Amino acid sequence: MNSTRILCALAYPLLTLAGLNAFSPQAGTAQVQPAQTPSPSSIAKPFGTVKLVNGNTITLTTNSGSEVDVLVEDSTRLVKTAPGQKDLKGATPIQLKDVQAGDRVLVLGTAADDGRSVLGSTVIVMKKTDIADKQQLDREDWQKRGAGGLVKTVDQPEIKSSRAISCGPAEIAVRTGMN
Repeated sequence: MNSTRILCALAYPLLTLAGLNAFSPQAGTAQVQPAQTPSPSSIAKPFGTVKLVNGNTITLTTNSGSEVDVLVEDSTRLVKTAPGQKDLKGATPIQLKDVQAGDRVLVLGTAADDGRSVLGSTVIVMKKTDIADKQQLDREDWQKRGAGGLVKTVDQPEIKSSRAISCGPAEIAVRTGMN
């Protein structure tokens, strides 16, 4: 695809958001127009796994399997957060060089007309190694506190299951209602 076309497609929404209409007949006069709110269709929030970081572009494979190129500018906010966090209070600023293939990323930005590119305003990163560590801790916790076995019966407020424990088989009941 023509890189000039991509640049124009990405620059126009940014300039419009900044209140500058660079494509007006008076573009050389730096005319300032009222800032416009981006239309809901131009707001993009791709989420997925980093496939490649090349220069100032992150190629992202979304959860649906499509690829999105995220343009990261100097003004783009990049933060790292831990898996499982519900807000960005504990997030730490990072640089683009810290983003690697395999990291999980949520991007907030403006979609380009091609539908494949996003001008990122905020990039939230969960490091691949942090995710693996969290999954390992979850597995260990499940093995300590979890129960496994074969379901014997299902009676509406409980499920009866047989389970092998260290001193032999036992029957447990899992209550599913508020009783």
